[in-house]
Amino acid sequence: MIEDKKVGEIIRIERLKKGYDQETLAKLVNKSKNWMHKIESGQTRITLNCIDELANALEIPFQNLLPTTNNEYKDCIICGCYNNINIMSDNIEAILTLLNKKHTNS
Repeated sequence: MIEDKKVGEIIRIERLKKGYDQETLAKLVNKSKNWMHKIESGQTRITLNCIDELANALEIPFQNLLPTTNNEYKDCIICGCYNNINIMSDNIEAILTLLNKKHTNS
């Protein structure tokens, strides 16, 4: 599985690059500062839908908030809900391409 803590670390790095504090980013996605803290510290699970919302708020591609899809994660499963489906790691690249197109077309 892709670790929530790793995703949280990536979100934190991208947030800091943008110059946002936790409260600012949380407000942009209609969440609390406490929720943002729990996401960044890996204390709570994050859905792919929330990752998409955060990517939009940070004005970056969705896949920038995911750990690399190299061999380290080849056999992993993302346990998240995006349009009510579980995504197998073998399909990550195809799905990310579709989501990136959705992100750039909106």
